[in-house]
Amino acid sequence: MKNEFALLQSLPKSIHYSVPEAVNSWGHDGKEQISYIFVDGVLLSNIEITEKDIISVLAAIRALQADLIESRQPAIEEERKKMDINIEYATKLSKFFTSNTGYTPSKDAFKEITDFLNKEESKKSRVFVSDRSPTNWVMTENGKLVVLDLGLVRVGNKQEDWIWFIDNHTFKSALSRDKLIDFYLKNEISQSNVPYEDRKREFHFSAVYLNLLQASFLYRKDRNASYHGFLKAKQSAWYTGVESIIQEVDRISSLYN
Repeated sequence: MKNEFALLQSLPKSIHYSVPEAVNSWGHDGKEQISYIFVDGVLLSNIEITEKDIISVLAAIRALQADLIESRQPAIEEERKKMDINIEYATKLSKFFTSNTGYTPSKDAFKEITDFLNKEESKKSRVFVSDRSPTNWVMTENGKLVVLDLGLVRVGNKQEDWIWFIDNHTFKSALSRDKLIDFYLKNEISQSNVPYEDRKREFHFSAVYLNLLQASFLYRKDRNASYHGFLKAKQSAWYTGVESIIQEVDRISSLYN
């Protein structure tokens, strides 16, 4: 994202998270580079996540999403224009796979992802997401969470940051995926009027999409990490109950044979 330095500096102080103090920014190879004051702590990718940790992380994710929505930084304002438009999930997924793996999934197979995540109910709950994988959080000695890397802020469904966190190949926890998803949904106060099963199904549509994107992105870089994302997508595909998605994900499995 352009002007990440200005965005970092503009975020308000939060009881749920902090940002490292950015001291300088400069351009390099068309990208913004930022230097920070040293943060003394441990990346969440380097520890086993406990039940206490997930309470803190979810609170931090929601606080960050709320603060990004309120931001009036130019880069955010430009991205805000996409809040109400239809996002072509199936087309983007097909293009990513073709480019990164050489395999072209059927756009028709993933049409229901596009349809479901563009429903008015889903659009109303869109936020700014920012790749909240475990490698983008630092926990300090006193348990404070520090946000790293806001270079990929974009419009997305609110559950995406939690999916990036719990389904990332660097995430380590004794807690089951089902329990982590259930924890998220049962603490989703803003949509308590929407039936639990409907919200869970929306979560899994998003998880299929995000994990397949990640699997394709990592396919030539880290085959094990790519396969990890694929397996998460396969679990969620089954939960959507959409036969075309389940069958297409099964076909993609041939990439890992």
